[in-house]
Amino acid sequence: LTEIFARGLRNPQNLCFDPGGSGTFILTDIGQSHIEEVNLGIKGANYGWPLREGTFVIDRRNPQNLSRLPANDPSYTYPVAQYDHDEGRAIAGGFVYRGNAAPALRGHYLFGDIVNGRVFHVPVAELRLGRQATIRELTFRHQDRTVTLQNLVQGMNGRVDLRFGQGENGEVYILTKQDGMIRRLRQG
Repeated sequence: LTEIFARGLRNPQNLCFDPGGSGTFILTDIGQSHIEEVNLGIKGANYGWPLREGTFVIDRRNPQNLSRLPANDPSYTYPVAQYDHDEGRAIAGGFVYRGNAAPALRGHYLFGDIVNGRVFHVPVAELRLGRQATIRELTFRHQDRTVTLQNLVQGMNGRVDLRFGQGENGEVYILTKQDGMIRRLRQG
């Protein structure tokens, strides 16, 4: 159908275009059992769900089991960055940073984990089909000490419920639903 842009996504989160750069379309997809994905949005793409999770094959009889991709894999569109459930539980899509308060992050896609509040980034220029970009993690400072959002929020059941927002000027804001706070990123 002409109204279908792409298929094979499980639970896509926060679609984002890079307005100050290449116009790259980025979306994140929450995995089922193992992998959280950062994808390039491509018209007509098939991201593989429910046969793939990240760059792995899902055992349809037992989704807890993943295996490596076969050598002659069909043409699915795979994530350009991913992390497993050792790093987090559910990806929170973000934005490409184009603000001025944190110059070192300019041109980086910011995203994180809804549950534990870890915030990650990767240069948009490194998001290329057929490759896995290296994910970096932001370090937070509060009152001259290194902290995690989970420490600051002290949420129920260890949850942060992280979300992102972006202002007209390209600044990115971090929302933590457990404590109802909005935090602005700035370089310290």
